[in-house]
Formats: sequence, C-alpha cells, structure tokens
Amino acid sequence: MTPQNTAQTVLQAKAANLGMAAPREWKAFLDALADYVEAQRTNLVNSPLPELPVNQGRAQFGTTLFMFLLKSVEAEEKLRKGN
Repeated sequence: MTPQNTAQTVLQAKAANLGMAAPREWKAFLDALADYVEAQRTNLVNSPLPELPVNQGRAQFGTTLFMFLLKSVEAEEKLRKGN
C-alpha cells in the first residue's frame, strides 16, 4: 500500500520511526499483530452466516493494517532517500 493521503503518510512515518527506534520491540509487536490477524481469519472461516460480513471486515482490515505496518519502515526509508 502506498501512502495515498496525509493520514496514511503520517501513520507510515510514525510507524517507521517506532520500527527504527526499537526494532526488536517493533518485531515483537508485528508478531503479536500477525497472531491477532490470523485469529480474525480463523474466526471468519468459522463464522455463522449472520456474522460473516462483520468478521470478513475485521479480517480484511486486520490484514490491510498488518501489511501496511509491516512495510512502513522500508517505505519510509525509500521516501527519505528520495526513491
């Protein structure tokens, strides 16, 4: 996901700053978030039909957020280098 607006750009920069300042803690956070997102996906698969739309949204949002945060350090480094 590339930053498409100011809010995404700010979030990317803040996440990247955290990731660069405390890489070990950042990795631990991302690992925990990955586990959470996987639980949301499992919940989606096991959802009764009436709960399916809500659980699908949670799984989609969790996945999107995880991927955005996972790539934030790399993306911010590229922006700072002008690439």
